[in-house]
Amino acid sequence: MSTNAQLLDRMALRLGSRTNVAIRTNLVSEVNAAIELLEQGSFLPWFLEEHSTTLATVADQDTITLPTGFLREIEEEKPWVILAANDNDRVILKKRDSGFIVQRNHPDITNSPQVYAVRNTDILIGPIADQVYSISFPYYKASNDPMVDDTNAATNPWLINAADWVLNLGASVVADLHLQNTKLATRLQGYAGATRGEVLKTHTARQMQNWDDDADKFAGEG
Repeated sequence: MSTNAQLLDRMALRLGSRTNVAIRTNLVSEVNAAIELLEQGSFLPWFLEEHSTTLATVADQDTITLPTGFLREIEEEKPWVILAANDNDRVILKKRDSGFIVQRNHPDITNSPQVYAVRNTDILIGPIADQVYSISFPYYKASNDPMVDDTNAATNPWLINAADWVLNLGASVVADLHLQNTKLATRLQGYAGATRGEVLKTHTARQMQNWDDDADKFAGEG
């Protein structure tokens, strides 16, 4: 596993064997900025997926705070509620418009959650919860692990799984805006684009490899 310093050395070399401390500082800043920008983009990779988060409803309330670092729901997966009083049955929640839920929620009608909507900082559920329920909520989670210039192993998932993508993006900004070298910036952007393509292919392959349409039931299910 490469260290943060080794990754920065690689980028400094691509920028023309730069040894200026300010350049390294700029690289760190621009790489972190690139990661933040990518995490707000249309494509989110597999290594940001969070599958182990369980949220809890509050009796007589119709909102739950979104989990830490929430970016977006995972398209292929839906949240589900655990009905402890019914042999821990798992019921998939259906997504609806928040206005639909608000109009139909009534303080005198409470039950287990059936529908939900994602709002600014919370999840709206309907109907209003009549007790505490556990909800499994898969989502894409922000890495929240900024790069630093040290000799520790890189821990940000982008630097582990898509290093050349984010490093070349950051370095291209340094080349263009800090070094005023448009030609080099364009070349680095090209390298970043090529790496992005490989990450996209890997993401798709992980979803589709060994896909089996025949597995409709588990053993023991009716």
